[in-house]
Amino acid sequence: MREFFTLRSEERRARQLSDFDRTEIRGEIERAVDTMREAEQAGVSFVRARLARQAATQVIIAVAAAQQLASDPRREEWPNLEQAIVELSSLPGWNSQRPALALLPGSDTLTDAEFRLLADLFAYVERLVDLRSPRDFWVARWTRRVGLLLLVLGGSWFALKPPNLARGKMVTSSSICGDMPDADRGLSRLSRVVDGVRRENSHAVCTHAEKKPWITVDLGAPHSLSKIVVYPQSDGAWSNTDEPLQLRVSLDNEHFEVVGERAELFTPDFPWSLELPRTRAQYVQLLGVRRTAQKLILNEIEVYGR
Repeated sequence: MREFFTLRSEERRARQLSDFDRTEIRGEIERAVDTMREAEQAGVSFVRARLARQAATQVIIAVAAAQQLASDPRREEWPNLEQAIVELSSLPGWNSQRPALALLPGSDTLTDAEFRLLADLFAYVERLVDLRSPRDFWVARWTRRVGLLLLVLGGSWFALKPPNLARGKMVTSSSICGDMPDADRGLSRLSRVVDGVRRENSHAVCTHAEKKPWITVDLGAPHSLSKIVVYPQSDGAWSNTDEPLQLRVSLDNEHFEVVGERAELFTPDFPWSLELPRTRAQYVQLLGVRRTAQKLILNEIEVYGR
C-alpha cells in the first residue's frame, strides 16, 4: 500500500513540469548517461576523467533545472554548475557527495577510486528526478492495481483449490511386475504412482497379469474426497486388455465402496477424472474387474479433497 502513496506523491511532483520541459530535461539526462558510458569504456585515463566530469556536470545541471522549473515554470534559463549545486544542496544525502563534488573542477586524471566517486555521484543525482509523463504514471498505477488483483485472485484460488492428498503417501498393490522402474532416492517402487509426475517415459507402476489386480493409496487419515484422477501409461493407449476398472474407497481398507467404473479408453492427455460428492475415505483403490487376467499399468493417481 505504501507504494501506491509513493507513486501518487511522485506523480504530483512530475505534473509540475510541462511536457516541453520534461522532454528537454529527459534528453539532457540521456545524453549525460551516454557520456558516462563512454567514460567507463574509455581506455585513456585523461579522456575517462574528462568524460566523467562532463557527465556528472550535465546530470547535476539537468536535475537542478527540473527542480527549479517545477517550482517556477516561467523560468527560462537553466542554472550553471555552481547554481545547480546550491539548488540541490538541501536534498537528503547531498553532504555525503562532497568528496565527489570536489573532483568536478580541474582537468587532472582520476584514480579508480576517484572515478568511482564520480560514478556514484552521477547515479545518486540521476535518481533525484522522476521524468515520467502523466500517462506513464497512469500505466504504472493500473499495472500495480491489476497485479494486486491477480495476486489476490491467485491466492484465493490456491486457498480454495483442494490439495492432492495422495502425493507422497503409502501405496500397496496386489503384485509388482518385473519391468516396473525403480523409484528415486531409495523410496518404495510403488511411490512413483504418487510422486506428482503425470508423464513417464513408459510407466510408473504395474502389476502382473492376474485376476482382480489392485493398487491402493493410503491417505494416512480419513478425508472428505472431491475428485480422483488416474493417469495411464505413457507408451501406448490404454488397451481393451486392461479394462474394465473400478475405483473404490474405504475407511478401514477392508470394506470398500465402488465410486466409479470405467470401460472406455483414457490416455495421459485425457485421464480418468472422477468427481465425488463429498465422499469420506482414507483408502483409494483402483481395481481390475475383468473375468480373466488383466494388468494394471499406471503413471499417476491423484486424490483431491480436504
